[in-house]
Parts: sequence; structure tokens; C-alpha cells
Amino acid sequence: MGLQPQLRLKQDIATRWHSTYFMMRRFTEVKEPLISTLALVNTQLTALSLEEWKIINEVCEVLQPFEEVTVDLSLERFVADSKAILMARGLQRATAHRQKRSSIHKPVREMINILMAELTKRFGGIEQVNVLAEAASLDLRFKKHAIIHEKHEQDAVTRVVGLVAVASRVARPPPLATPSTEEGEMTHPPILPRIQFLWSGQILGASHQPEATDPKSRDRGNVGG
Repeated sequence: MGLQPQLRLKQDIATRWHSTYFMMRRFTEVKEPLISTLALVNTQLTALSLEEWKIINEVCEVLQPFEEVTVDLSLERFVADSKAILMARGLQRATAHRQKRSSIHKPVREMINILMAELTKRFGGIEQVNVLAEAASLDLRFKKHAIIHEKHEQDAVTRVVGLVAVASRVARPPPLATPSTEEGEMTHPPILPRIQFLWSGQILGASHQPEATDPKSRDRGNVGG
């Protein structure tokens, strides 16, 4: 009948970061009823100013990508390793995009700077985690969009090709001692056609962001931090 559902205010919970996002988003959803109710119930309570409402809206915009990633990861029983790099880089790009806006209020900009620093600290070297880079390279949904630096992707592809070659040699049965049939000896298909997409230009042939070579850098096999 066109009736809108009744919305209740949400409380902030210290152990759940996104509860702050839900609380402020609900403020924006019930802004007019909230202002009217507070004016009637407690006249001595200082109402939020127009600038404070703008700050709440900006904070919600900044935190929305983090909430979306949190929900996506929470819905899966087993999180795919191939998603890790893409999601980390996506959060960095989304936050950096908002960081460039000149109209953002000072408290929100300070929050964005902290988020960017933490994202860089925690995920700055995520492309060098072997298992995550290999999984991202094999996931056809992401192709070249997951790993930014060409060197990291080439290293991941090289490792995958090596692993497949080793697995193929181990699984290959010993040659038969009996003579072959008239139609010719049975041979195993080469490794390359089975992983043709790795060399078709979708991954190694795509444009990437170059990275300066650091002789002191080394691959990390495990996630740090």
C-alpha cells in the first residue's frame, strides 16, 4: 500500500567497526523525523548543525566501500584467495579518489589520511605474497585487473607454469615396454595448451604499471602482519 517500513536508530558497538557506519547511515535516512522528535522530546539538546550533517554524509561515503567488502567476505564460508589483492587495491583506489576532493571537511580528510596510511601499511606488499598473486593470476574473472605491477604478475605466472609442469611430470605414467600400435605412440598433450590463457596476451600482454627494481626486495611466501 506504499507504506514505508519503520526504521529504528542503530547503536554503535565498539567491537564492530561497521556499526558506526550503520549508525550514521541511519541518521541520514531518518534525518527529518529525528530532528523533529528531538525538538519535542528534549528542547535543551543541541541539534546537529548543517555542517555536521554534511560531515556525516561524507563519512558514510568514505566507509561504504569498506562495508561492502566486509559484507562480501562475511557471506562466504571460504574466502577465495584470488579476491584478496583485488579487494585491497580496490579499497586503496576508492579511498585515494575521495582523498583528492577539495571540498571535503577537515575531520573527514583526517580520517581518510589515516585509512590510507593503514591500507598502505597492511596491504602495500600484498602482490608479493606468492599464494595470493598466483591465485589472482589464475582467476579469469579478474585477468589483468587484480595485479597492478607487471613484474609481480610475471613472477606469479612463471611460478604457476613451473608448478603445472612439475605436476604434469609427476602424474605422467611410465612408458609401456610393449611396441606401439600402428596408429603411432600415445603421447601426452603439452602443458602449454592447457594454460594458454596465461600467454594469450590477456595477462602478460596487458599494460601494467611499471615498478622500480629494488635489489633488496624479496618475495614473501606468507601474509605478514
